[in-house]
Amino acid sequence: MDEQSIPNPRRGAFYSDYNQEDLLGRAIILHLFLSSDNYEDLDNPESIFTICRSRLEQWRQQVIEEYPKNTAMANYFILQGCYNIMQSLIHCIRITLRQHLVQRYPLKKIKHHPRQPRH
Repeated sequence: MDEQSIPNPRRGAFYSDYNQEDLLGRAIILHLFLSSDNYEDLDNPESIFTICRSRLEQWRQQVIEEYPKNTAMANYFILQGCYNIMQSLIHCIRITLRQHLVQRYPLKKIKHHPRQPRH
């Protein structure tokens, strides 16, 4: 198997002009934002991992067809890569995004006026 064809998050690129892990992470984030009903749905580890694995399934099938002896290694790279992406996205959503949203859209104190009785 050609080392350049392996999606290695440490190396980070299929091609030298862009980072494949970043593109995959962005695709997962986009999918989460489009399919989630609540903010709390964004950082579901199972969903992130499932989306990541499905995005890499075509690559996995190509590797298995071309290099059947490397099936276990391809599976390992996908599991490890998706785990790393999942951890990164969860941190981003739980910490970085939340901090950015609070700074950008601070909570406003709402004055509570008791209702006046009707006569």
